[in-house]
Amino acid sequence: MAVSPVKVDLEEAHEKSFISTSNDTDVGSSLEWTHLTFSIGDKKILDDCSGMIRPGELTAVLGPSGSGKSTLMNVLGGRQSLKGPGKTFDGAVSFNGKVEDPVEFRSRIAYVMQDDTLVATSTPKEILEFSANLRLSGSNKKEVDELVTNLLDSLKLTNCKDTVVGNEIIKGISGGERKRTSVGVELITKPEMIFLDEPLTGLDSYAATTTVKVLKDLAASGVPVMVTVHQPSSEIFAMFDNVLVISEGSIVYQGPRKGLVGFLYENGGYKCPSNYNPADFVLYKLQTEPRENILALADAYRSDFEKRAAPTIEGVRAKAVHLPDVRSKARVASMRVQLRELMKRDFRDVIRNPTVQVIKVCMTIVMGLIMGCVFFQAGADEPEIFWLTNRGKFQSYYGALVITCVGAMMGSAQTTILRYPEQRAIFVREYASNMYSSIPYVFSQTLLEVPMAFIESVIQIIIAYFMINYQGSWILWVLTNLLINLVSASFAQFLGAVANSGAQAMQFMPLLFVPQMIFSGLFHSHEPDPCVAALVAISELPQVHRLPGLLQRVWIRYDPLERGQ
Repeated sequence: MAVSPVKVDLEEAHEKSFISTSNDTDVGSSLEWTHLTFSIGDKKILDDCSGMIRPGELTAVLGPSGSGKSTLMNVLGGRQSLKGPGKTFDGAVSFNGKVEDPVEFRSRIAYVMQDDTLVATSTPKEILEFSANLRLSGSNKKEVDELVTNLLDSLKLTNCKDTVVGNEIIKGISGGERKRTSVGVELITKPEMIFLDEPLTGLDSYAATTTVKVLKDLAASGVPVMVTVHQPSSEIFAMFDNVLVISEGSIVYQGPRKGLVGFLYENGGYKCPSNYNPADFVLYKLQTEPRENILALADAYRSDFEKRAAPTIEGVRAKAVHLPDVRSKARVASMRVQLRELMKRDFRDVIRNPTVQVIKVCMTIVMGLIMGCVFFQAGADEPEIFWLTNRGKFQSYYGALVITCVGAMMGSAQTTILRYPEQRAIFVREYASNMYSSIPYVFSQTLLEVPMAFIESVIQIIIAYFMINYQGSWILWVLTNLLINLVSASFAQFLGAVANSGAQAMQFMPLLFVPQMIFSGLFHSHEPDPCVAALVAISELPQVHRLPGLLQRVWIRYDPLERGQ
């Protein structure tokens, strides 16, 4: 069922929007770009692109898949690396007429990625408060609360502000509310411009219409908004002020939405039927017409742009040469505040989603009981002559030692190695938005790992220590087990960070952990061949689970390996 067009009262939006307008701030910025050409290797991704975005306008970016929509947005928003092996870039981008590298003004442009990378166990209110506390350092609690409340109201999130975002497993807010929450995260710093990459993907008709209405309200406050859309309905398309059409890296049209149909007819002879959605019509023509016809439209646009807009842009740039640089209002928080906010969020995530931790504890108990039953009383306190004459008994004790160490190593690594790739998208988005640095993020993850590792170590050792009858102080056993657990978790964090997915990380896991076990001292003599001596030395540096070290720590009186048995 079609959704009727949403009428937007621009004056009402101007009054209610949480974003200050140009009457009292420097909001009302423009972005101009001329002759942008960007290539990677032999592939030209952007070809002589020129255009501009003006204050108070909502611009739709249309184009077939692979046409260069996202690349153009990334370049203009300073999110695309323009330098490097095989990369060539030419052209000029100016913000309010001042020509700069786009990276220099990226902090002044809010960039909402296509995927809603949000913490599933946090609520919209908590997510916005997290962003405000990290990006508006110096603001007091009252100011943050007022800003978050106004933002929730402007984005129509008040009714769901205390509901968790959710994911495929955890029930949470709707897709449209999730998208508007992502928008709110970037609007915390009151940006001068807003870019959104495919914000309507996966939304139903009502949610998509509501989202565009919110963006229309924001644009009405004086902040330019540019949105890439794949195939908008006629109702949604009618809400945009301007349209930018791109095909094969070339801009075919950029200007008022109402002028698109006339441009296509005048320069290509393509007449859009009166009852046809102009967005569907132009996308159909871009994908079915011969390439030379599309290039002819691009040439016609370039010619029109040079006559219509280029002189104006050059004049604005000439006036802006001596203007001082204007920086973003965002104020990065201190390392202490970053660590505090990250730990609050991570701890809240554990409390609200205890399933993983419960499974880990249950698994530790079950594995401890299995080990205790298999190696029951294997470590009886006997004199040295007993072990010399009962090698079979010592093999059981030795096996229990090995399984205890390997169990501590693998148990902590598996859950960590699966969790890190899932959090990569969240870290990349927040790091790119300059919320925090990598150091407090890693510290927060590590500090959260310590208590759980300690609990697991205590449970495992208490069960194994008394059932297997390990010798020596059980406290030293717990500490040794804890160190193995933490070292393994560190390796797992590394693997999880470099892998693209949890499945890929699991495939690399044996490559990192098996050599550590082979060269740890558990399975070879104390005097290895020279060819492996270096590997043994390297392995000993990070590992604490070498058998001799373990035996010394738990005060085992006899080790046949040391006697050459």
